[in-house]
Amino acid sequence: MFDTADTHAIEAVIKHIDGLSLSDSRTLFASDEVLPMLVIDTPQCQATIAMQGAQLLNFERKTDALSLVWCSPKAVYKKGKAVRGGIPVCFPWFGAHPSDNNKPNHGFVRDHDWQLDRAVNKKNGELLLSFKFNSSAQSLTLFPHEFEATLEFNLGQNIDIYFKVDNLSDATMPVSWALHSYLPVTDINSVSVDGLDQCRYLDTVGSLSNKTQVGPIYFNGEVDRVYSQVPDIQTINTAPAISITGDHCPTAIVWNPGCKLASSMNDLGAEASTTFICVERGAALSDAWRIDAGTSQSASVKIRR
Repeated sequence: MFDTADTHAIEAVIKHIDGLSLSDSRTLFASDEVLPMLVIDTPQCQATIAMQGAQLLNFERKTDALSLVWCSPKAVYKKGKAVRGGIPVCFPWFGAHPSDNNKPNHGFVRDHDWQLDRAVNKKNGELLLSFKFNSSAQSLTLFPHEFEATLEFNLGQNIDIYFKVDNLSDATMPVSWALHSYLPVTDINSVSVDGLDQCRYLDTVGSLSNKTQVGPIYFNGEVDRVYSQVPDIQTINTAPAISITGDHCPTAIVWNPGCKLASSMNDLGAEASTTFICVERGAALSDAWRIDAGTSQSASVKIRR
């Protein structure tokens, strides 16, 4: 079995941490099912993280009440289902499984519980939270490699994320991953994304095709593109602008379903689709990692506004 959240273990970790408490999705979001949630309330920010997927669901800094991530008002909080919004983790593959369509899209760690490993009140007022996901007998049936994944959030005025994968098996481990960041915009019809000019990308809308980006990205209907070998920084030109900086993240994915597709999604809807853009960083498709036995690889993402 995959591990499930142990509330006693969580309480032991957060017991002496200021600005951190344990709650659940029914209390916070009136959900039918009860999913454990960490509530962050420090002098610098407010945020919520679901133990399922170690998924940051919302984040607002207190200096100006600006949100840095977006979550659907129709989000469903259900065991085994990734929440529509925040920052889900796609791992150990991105998109459809490369050889078996019966396996879940985007891997399996985003809809199973992670373990809270440590929490630290830093001297500068920021809060550090570290989560781990270890392979198990059940995960080995989906992905035949033993591993440990670590996801750390440093939450203050901004969001810093550190992602690390340790290959605990005796063979090279192929890994494709992304931090699926949903980011708020004023109106998708009046915003653009910079930082990908002249990058090659796979366009997955309609028939698959390889193209080259020319200038900024604009949105007029569904956009679903996987860019390879990208610059470190992308910028969403909204008010105020949002920057996404990746280190050791060679891939960028830009996604919005457009109103037509969004209207068929019960956890989204056409109206909500105009208020977010996904600009994700990771290592997917031709940029995928190959981690040698007994070694690790890591990356980081910073979100600023």
